[in-house]
Amino acid sequence: PPWAEVITEGKARIIAPKKDLFLRADGIYEPSHAPVFYNPAMVFNRDMAIAFLNMYSKQFARIESASDPMAATGVRGIRIALEVDGISEIILNDIDPQACRVIRLNILLNRISSLSRIYCEDANQLMISLSKSGIHVDYLDMDPYGSPAPYIESAVRYAGIKGVLAITATDLGPLTGRYPSKAFRRYRAYVNFRVDFRKELGLRVLIFNTISKASEHDMALKPLLSYYADHYYRAYFLIDMGASKADQLLARTGYIAVCPSCGYREASRDIVKGIICPLCGSYMALLGPAWLGPLADPEIVRGLASSVDKYVWLETRERIKWLVSMLESEDRIDRPFFYRIDYLARRAKINMPPREKLIECLRSMGYDASRTHFDYIGVKTNADLEDIDRCLKR
Repeated sequence: PPWAEVITEGKARIIAPKKDLFLRADGIYEPSHAPVFYNPAMVFNRDMAIAFLNMYSKQFARIESASDPMAATGVRGIRIALEVDGISEIILNDIDPQACRVIRLNILLNRISSLSRIYCEDANQLMISLSKSGIHVDYLDMDPYGSPAPYIESAVRYAGIKGVLAITATDLGPLTGRYPSKAFRRYRAYVNFRVDFRKELGLRVLIFNTISKASEHDMALKPLLSYYADHYYRAYFLIDMGASKADQLLARTGYIAVCPSCGYREASRDIVKGIICPLCGSYMALLGPAWLGPLADPEIVRGLASSVDKYVWLETRERIKWLVSMLESEDRIDRPFFYRIDYLARRAKINMPPREKLIECLRSMGYDASRTHFDYIGVKTNADLEDIDRCLKR
C-alpha cells in the first residue's frame, strides 16, 4: 500500500505504516492514526514474549502452536513463528479487513504460509468458535487496545489446558485510580490515584480480575510473570483446570488497607470494615481486591536470567535482563506494595534522601529492601513504617 513500508523487527520483515505520514500535532507518530495499527514502542513487549516462549518451551512445556486474535500487521505472531523454536502453527486474526490483507502480505513476505491460519472475525466470536470446534493453542497472546477484561472468558476456553495466556492492558487510567468509577465497572475493584504505590496496585487488580473470571469456569490461572513497562501492564499465566486449584489461587487474593493520614499499609485477606490504623488511630481505606502473591514465579525468572543472552537478535535484550533482575530482587519481599521516597520524605517533613542510602540503612537493620521496577524513586521493603522513618532521618 502507498501508506506503508517494509521494516525489520526481530527476524521478521513487516509491511507497516510509514511513521512520518501519521503524526500528531506535536510531531510524534500516532499508531491509531494509521490504516493498520503498528506500535514500535511495543518492541520490548514482543521481545520479552520471544525470550519467554523460547525459555518456557525448552525448560517447562513445549510450545508448538500460538495465536494472536488481534494481530493488526501480524508482527507478533510472525515473529513467534520465525523466532521461537518448535512452532508448527500460528493462528492470526483481526476484525479489520485491511489489517487482514496486510497480515496475508506479511505472511507471504516471511514465507511462513505453511504454518499460518488467518481469520478476519471478531476476536471473542473467533475464540469461542474455535474452542467449540476443539481447536486450542499452547500460547494465546491478548494485546487489545485498552483493557483485556472483555476477552478473558473467551480466551481461557480457547487456550489449551497447561497452555500459557499472555495479556497486555493499556488502560492504566482506570487501573491506577485516575478514573475510579471506570475501574470499578471494569474490574470490580476499588483503586485510589492518591496512593504512592498505585502502579503496583493496578497490576495486582488486573491479575486478580483475570484469575477471578477464569475461576467462574473452574479454571486456574497461575501468574508466571507480570510487570509494568512504558505505560502498560503485561502478565503471563499458566492455564489449568479444577475448582480446588482455582480456590488455592483465590486464597492468595485480598485487599490492601491504607491509612490516608500517616501512610501505614498492610495486606488483608478479608473485607473488614472500620479498620483502625495501629499507628495513628485513623480509619483505613480498603483497596482491591487484588492479587497478593508474587508477581513472578522464581523458576521463570531464573530461567529467563540464564537464557536471555542466547537471543542476540533481540533489540531490547539488555532491558529484558534489567527487568528480570529487578523482578528477582523485588519478589523476595513479601509485600504487595512499595513506598515512594518523595512521599515518605514529605510526610516526615525532610528532604528526600538518596534511594540507595535508604535501602542500605533498612538492610543494616535486618530488613529486606530493594528498588522496584514500578518507580525509579520507589523502595520495596518489609520494614515497619517506624523503622523506615528512622532511616529517613539518619
